[in-house]
Amino acid sequence: MVAIHIKENPLKPVSVRGRCYRRVGSSNRAMQPHEIAETHLQSIGSSWDLTPAPKTTLADLDFAKVADYIKKANETGRRNIASDESPQTVLEKIGLVQDSKPTWAAILIFGKDPQRFLSQATMHCGLFDADEISVLDDRMVRGTIIEQVNDAIEFIRKNIRVAFVMTGEPELKTGLGLPG
Repeated sequence: MVAIHIKENPLKPVSVRGRCYRRVGSSNRAMQPHEIAETHLQSIGSSWDLTPAPKTTLADLDFAKVADYIKKANETGRRNIASDESPQTVLEKIGLVQDSKPTWAAILIFGKDPQRFLSQATMHCGLFDADEISVLDDRMVRGTIIEQVNDAIEFIRKNIRVAFVMTGEPELKTGLGLPG
């Protein structure tokens, strides 16, 4: 009996005749380009959002938003950032700027105009009539991720419909410290 041990390749995916495959159940399926890229980033311990964003510079970041983040982080105790640290240094320390270049995460969180580089980074909110196929209100939300979340919450608050339906007679419960 002969046993052969082959070490797993640390860089993934591995191609066979120019194609990459993934195992699904008992079959092999060709990987799509985005799956290949994601698998490779995972194998090197990285991710898309921490990759430097091509065609961007530090001028594409809103450093007033970074300063606001630093202030809030210090106030809440989530981070202890020295007052003499520059916003750029802080972003470098937390991995959002690499080699003086913003990452995709930095663009999404602190960008002046994130959709200039990522047109798909938007949120579409809609209110639909339950009985008809009609849109009662909608909003395309743009901006940073934080701005989008805040605008979406505002949209929900504006459009939420809460109804209370009361039936029967009011009833006084005993044992609640009330007379009766």
